[in-house]
Amino acid sequence: KNPFLQIIFIGAMMTSPMLIEYFFCLFTSHAYACGMLLGVCGAYFVAKGSKPIHYAAGVILILLGTATYQSHFAYAAAVLLTFVLYRGLMGEYKDWRSFFGECFRFLSAAALSLAGYLLSDKIYRELKHVEKWDYKGYDTLADTGVMTYVSRIPMACRLFFRPDRGVYPSFISKVYKVLLLMLLFLILYRCVLLWRESRKKIVMALLPLFLFPMTIGMIYIMSEETAPRVWGSYTLVYLLFLLLLEQNVLSLGEGVLRRAAFGIGAGLMLFICIWFAECSNATYVKGEMLQSRAKAYFTILLARMQGTEGYVPGMPVHYRNSERNLMEDITVNDCLREGTLLNTDTFITDFVWQKFFQEWVGYCPISVEEEFFTEEERKAMEEMPHYPADGSLKVIHDAIVVNF
Repeated sequence: KNPFLQIIFIGAMMTSPMLIEYFFCLFTSHAYACGMLLGVCGAYFVAKGSKPIHYAAGVILILLGTATYQSHFAYAAAVLLTFVLYRGLMGEYKDWRSFFGECFRFLSAAALSLAGYLLSDKIYRELKHVEKWDYKGYDTLADTGVMTYVSRIPMACRLFFRPDRGVYPSFISKVYKVLLLMLLFLILYRCVLLWRESRKKIVMALLPLFLFPMTIGMIYIMSEETAPRVWGSYTLVYLLFLLLLEQNVLSLGEGVLRRAAFGIGAGLMLFICIWFAECSNATYVKGEMLQSRAKAYFTILLARMQGTEGYVPGMPVHYRNSERNLMEDITVNDCLREGTLLNTDTFITDFVWQKFFQEWVGYCPISVEEEFFTEEERKAMEEMPHYPADGSLKVIHDAIVVNF
């Protein structure tokens, strides 16, 4: 409710690496953002709704968010657990029935949405005869054994306390650990208050607290360790910290202790926001530089293709060795600074480089595969040097061949 803390939390959300991550898949970023919004709205309906229609709407919205990108299920589940944890720490559960009743309602909503997603996915693939796309573990979401998921829990907990560099680059990871330490003190303070009021309320607060690190890192349980991450779950740590800071510190009344505690906590969060804003701006600048280089690269490539002997407009094209990452040609290993979050190795990937070529340069030819050529022609292509060397572009069998 405190306006200053509201501004800090909004700033933390806007500068979070969660948004920078969209640079990796900018062509679908709008869908990812919409999917996360659906998941959050679904969690809100489940948590705050009092009627069955609210519960059903929440399940459907979480399902739709999960269908957009499976990682959004992890975020929605983390939102629900954060709600239970905060209510437990504030002593809002009067008895075991209300506590376990709400836990069951949240757990059943998450299970129903996940089951609905898996069922709809299976039905769609059966009707359309579509195979699962092998993408770093997401295709095995329903086929992985239970023990495999259990074995990933320690990794998820470890990465909650020690996030990888993509989430907290440079020394900001140490600031995050200080924030966790302050959060622990705030939680202990709430536990002392609960102890004086009721022993069972301590248990109601500690049960979701033990699950909190694992749930924040649930994406690490759902997929392989090398899979892409959705780092939005870490913003819920900020939310819990600011809520407890407001409830615990501001309730102390006026005085030096109150002002000092509030200033340290809010200042720490403000520092994280400013640091992420600086990192984000550096990343945006670097992204613009890389995009400019990529446009120049493909413009030169098209000019060389059109200047190849025998080339005629509308000629089909064959890209050899196109699975090689073209970023090696487009950029050098120069970083604006260590805090830049953008991973240059995945800025232009095998998924979209031809789409990028089409949209930014306006070149959209018919693409032919290796089988289009005769055996002798394929042997001749193997002798071609790699682009951008002379002779890396040739017209063979009425098609322009580019040997990357």
